[in-house]
Amino acid sequence: MTDQGCAVCGSMSIVLIQPRKGLSYRRCRTCSHHALVTTHEDASQSFDLAQKKYYGDQTQLLVTDLDLFEAEALTHRKAMLGSHLSRPCDVLEVGPGTGHVLQWLKAQGHNVTAVEHSPALARQLSDRLKLPVLNGEFETLDLAPASFDAFCSFHVIEHVSDPLAHLRKAHALVRPGGIAFVATPNARSWQQLLFPPLSPNFDSAHLFVFSPASLQSLCAQSGWEIVATLTPDRTGGWVRVLTKGMRRLKGEDEEATAGKYSRPSSAHFQAAARLVQAGTFPLRYLQSRLGYGNEILLVLRKPLAGRLEGGTVANGEDTARPA
Repeated sequence: MTDQGCAVCGSMSIVLIQPRKGLSYRRCRTCSHHALVTTHEDASQSFDLAQKKYYGDQTQLLVTDLDLFEAEALTHRKAMLGSHLSRPCDVLEVGPGTGHVLQWLKAQGHNVTAVEHSPALARQLSDRLKLPVLNGEFETLDLAPASFDAFCSFHVIEHVSDPLAHLRKAHALVRPGGIAFVATPNARSWQQLLFPPLSPNFDSAHLFVFSPASLQSLCAQSGWEIVATLTPDRTGGWVRVLTKGMRRLKGEDEEATAGKYSRPSSAHFQAAARLVQAGTFPLRYLQSRLGYGNEILLVLRKPLAGRLEGGTVANGEDTARPA
């Protein structure tokens, strides 16, 4: 957001919210877009600091074992990707984390390339998966235009200093007719609407928190066609609400103890998480269907070259390979 209003919709109806001491966001009342308030003049400074803090040589993402929440997310990712990528494709994933999506895509016969900002993660992914992993800031990397059939960005866009540049870069790299998958936390989830101070989406590493409307708007500004908007809800969202409450009662620093209650070594909390998983299933199913799940997942398509009004194509053909 800017001093003139919301950077997405231009609304001047802005309110300052403070989920906890030392963490504030400017929220647009019109489109529910949230922008982190920082003391840095340039948003890229906030990005660099968060990268060093969370994704350095000691990052938890170097742990390759999946916890219950990550396994649940991976199952959903595989089902969604499999339904859209039925033929071998050239796929680019930005910010692949532990690399389990990359590994699955490779096993399905796709030609996979990754971009990872963290040198430690990039080295580990390249060594472990034997895949090309480019190290650097995605938005500034020199990559050949229209060289991929599909693009994946799962929980990356909330961390970058310029989300519009992120989406435009992806658009330039995907072939006409190609597809993109973009996932991020949902500012309109029941977790955030009902328990704002405990929302799992508020974190100093999250420079932005998007609503479906604000993310759709940025994608349209970037030239993407929106194929589908999903709002899945998984167990981790409600567990993070509960554990944030526990941390506050115990006086623990939320960010310093990140992951404390979700790693496999914590057997008691793993058992409790499974109970929450079963007990919240009806609620989470309803959230997902009504648009209030704690994740936004957009399926996007790059328009075909020469597309005319009404959906016809004047020149060229679909050069990308997704079904």
